Amino acid sequence: MDAKIVNLNELTKVLSVKEQAQEQLLVVMKALGIGKIVRNLKFEKAQGYTLTSLFISLLIMRLWGKTIACATSKHFHGLCAVSKNTLYRALLNARIDWRMLLTKITLRFHAILREHQVNTDEHDTCAILDDTTFQKSGIRIEGVSKVFDHVTHNFIYGMKCLTLALSDGKSCYPIDFSLHREKGKKKDYGLTLKQRKEQFKEKRNAKNPDYARKAECDESKLEMARRMLCHAVGHGINFKYVLADSWFTCESLIQAVRELCGGSVHYIGLAKMNPKLRYQTSKSKRPQNINELIARYNAQLHAIAENTSANTFSSM
Repeated sequence: MDAKIVNLNELTKVLSVKEQAQEQLLVVMKALGIGKIVRNLKFEKAQGYTLTSLFISLLIMRLWGKTIACATSKHFHGLCAVSKNTLYRALLNARIDWRMLLTKITLRFHAILREHQVNTDEHDTCAILDDTTFQKSGIRIEGVSKVFDHVTHNFIYGMKCLTLALSDGKSCYPIDFSLHREKGKKKDYGLTLKQRKEQFKEKRNAKNPDYARKAECDESKLEMARRMLCHAVGHGINFKYVLADSWFTCESLIQAVRELCGGSVHYIGLAKMNPKLRYQTSKSKRPQNINELIARYNAQLHAIAENTSANTFSSM
């Protein structure tokens, strides 16, 4: 995945001069209170570079689409003086709870919006669920399986990334994510016995966040979607709607969404256009398929339009 500065219109002016980028990013990091968040979550390093400085270095590399190896070997305009091993160790730190870090940053971002009285439409705040395919070239990478890519309609080696994003009408940003692999029909992840044995494996401490992350790889994406929504609401991240495509639209997820915040959260999703599936609505005596529902609601809209037209003429 390539991140290019030309596609980040709002940051183009700030980052157009690479030598000034570190100063600008420090201002952003200070406003978000990254250092305080890291300390409060109690996974700060005991010695060496602080995690805050390492996060800034990683952010600079991502914005300019540079790999860690490339940026550290050339010191990247003097902005990255740390070694690649230092950055790799930070990313592999089993004690860093990336989910809570992202949650705390989101809460701080909301606080900044309130402090500066930025007008966002709270009635249209929407949580968005979507999954993306990450293709990998190395089969020995932990968690890699054969997954179906809905874009190319082919099976590839990689992972599925389930992302929960939040849109407030002015900005859209991720607030949670999980990585998944697919077992396949034969329950072998699309890999041979030799390939499964050669994959990277590590014994993890159940008390560390990476233990739960690894377990999530085999969880249902629908179950993880429900957990992520509950996690967001439980930490004060509120929304009025949950938006998802037809793959997520099912009774269990809709019911889970309607149970959030005492029933104040609604679900918006594309229904599966399979005529064999039937849906029970509050205004229908029996379950109806998609064609019957469309015909019924078209008739209702036609009746409303006729009544509106009749009332308009009677008042003239």
